[in-house]
Amino acid sequence: MLCEQPVHLDFIIAAANLRADIYGIPQTRDHRAIAGMAAAVEVPVFTPKAGVRIDITETEAQSRNNGSYGLCVVVVVVVVVVVIIVA
Repeated sequence: MLCEQPVHLDFIIAAANLRADIYGIPQTRDHRAIAGMAAAVEVPVFTPKAGVRIDITETEAQSRNNGSYGLCVVVVVVVVVVVIIVA
C-alpha cells in the first residue's frame, strides 16, 4: 500500500492542492479518492545508469568540469541581456 502512514497521504494531498491552485484546477481533500489515485500510480523500479559519476565535493566537480561553469554563466548572461533588449 502506497499511503500506509497518514502523514504521507497528507503530504500528497497538500502538494496536489498547491499545484491545483497554481493552475486553477479544482481542489479536493477527499482522502479516499486521492489515496485511490495514488495507489493507481505505477512507479518503475529505479535502475542507475552505468558509467555515471556523481561528484561528492565541489572540488571534484570543478576539477572534472575544467571551468565549463564559466562558459555557462556567460551564455546565460548573454541570453538575459538579449531578452531584455528585445522586450
